[in-house]
Amino acid sequence: MAAVEEKAKVWAPHPDGDGKIRATFLEIAVGQPIEVDGIARDSAWISYDEGELEGTTARVPYQSLRRREE
Repeated sequence: MAAVEEKAKVWAPHPDGDGKIRATFLEIAVGQPIEVDGIARDSAWISYDEGELEGTTARVPYQSLRRREE
């Protein structure tokens, strides 16, 4: 995936592990890697854009984000 700019609209992993959810990319979480399958990966701060999670933030694996068109 190409670099994502701040405030870009993205698809992020749903926190319950079931699919994707609309979100906004906020920034790379410098110095805060997330372990994925035993490998430390860059993480990113996002803000959820829908449902009960709307407006809340989370840190997710950066490589899991996908751009969305809206």
